[in-house]
Amino acid sequence: MSFVIAVKIGNLPNGYQPILDYYNQNRKSNTQPLEKLPRCEGGFMIKLPDYDKIKSLEINNKIQQLRWSKRQLVSDIYYGFNDEQLELLYDALCSSLGEDNVCKIDKCMENKIQRTFHVISKK
Repeated sequence: MSFVIAVKIGNLPNGYQPILDYYNQNRKSNTQPLEKLPRCEGGFMIKLPDYDKIKSLEINNKIQQLRWSKRQLVSDIYYGFNDEQLELLYDALCSSLGEDNVCKIDKCMENKIQRTFHVISKK
């Protein structure tokens, strides 16, 4: 995942359905559909191609997911989306929310946090 999708508004005024519809109407026919992630944070998920054959009891190991965090869609410790899926989701969000309300954050820049170091003497 080379970028993170961020939104400038605090809610989805039309809900998830217009985003899901846009994504699923424009995805390649041999790819899995986008679904709403049923988690308290909300977000999006795509079942892995062999979803039913994966023996893991943990559902998070059977899906790709992005969860909302501080108005950004992040994968955290879970399987995230690939760049093609991200681009289409970005387009779907722009279509639903307007281009002025959605932006991409470079993944490399996101991790560059200014840090302050303090030297502690052993006196």
